[in-house]
Amino acid sequence: MKSGSFTYFTKRAVADFKSNRFLHIITTTTIAFSILIISAFLLFFINTGNLITFWEDSIRVIVFLDDNVSQTQIKQLEQTLTTTTGVDETFFIHRDEALIILKNQLKGQLSIIEDLKENPLPHSLEVSLLPFVRNLQDIKKLAQIIKKQDGVKSVEYGYNQLDKFLSIFNLFRCAVIGISTLFFIAMTLITANTIRLTLYSRQQEIEIMHLVGATDSFIKYPFYIASMIEGAIGSIIGLISLFTIFYVVILYIEQFSAYADSIKFLSVTMCFIIILCSTFIGWIGCYLSLRQFLK
Repeated sequence: MKSGSFTYFTKRAVADFKSNRFLHIITTTTIAFSILIISAFLLFFINTGNLITFWEDSIRVIVFLDDNVSQTQIKQLEQTLTTTTGVDETFFIHRDEALIILKNQLKGQLSIIEDLKENPLPHSLEVSLLPFVRNLQDIKKLAQIIKKQDGVKSVEYGYNQLDKFLSIFNLFRCAVIGISTLFFIAMTLITANTIRLTLYSRQQEIEIMHLVGATDSFIKYPFYIASMIEGAIGSIIGLISLFTIFYVVILYIEQFSAYADSIKFLSVTMCFIIILCSTFIGWIGCYLSLRQFLK
């Protein structure tokens, strides 16, 4: 396609936008809403996936110690655990240090612990595991071994909660894939119907163009450009809306959690791919309408 022809077809596409303004606004808004929903799901899954990977890579067994445990017992316990199969290293956490960590995690909700007269947290040992220890059964066996040691009050490892979360996460992911597919189909059909209505409104004009020798390509190109513009603009509006919501939510989360900085927005590459996909869907919707109309 020559640059002059492309300019002409683009002008015709813009003229069609102006003459059918309401119809195109509705279509673009629908595309924007669909992209907002799909991108929000994608944003959730990317951040949740990163969180799950972080959890799996940093699984710790927390050993809570008896209140009357001595420093000698703590040293002996550390030596015993270090030589236990599957254990990488241990870190002693003093109860006062544990309280400081808790306060940092409860950022914005310090009233929960401000009224405490004394530190309720016990001394503890944080046990990091070797990479091959990721199976729930292996961690349970290790926890049972640790529980039998002198000076140990209880053992927490949280892997069971992670395992349940993964099951729910995978189920939710399957449901979202189905919902996103329906949104993509809806976007395609809405774009196709918009083009179809435009074609019917200009049917007489198109017939005259055929009579004077206009080719199908000459008639099609403006509609293709208009549909692709709708897809691109709709996706950009959807992404801007998502970023605005994301920014507001992050500002709110920062008041209560120190982990807000770890939540990331979609990458520039991912946003570009979404815009391309939306533009392509606009093209597909137009293709379906034109193929049927110009038979």
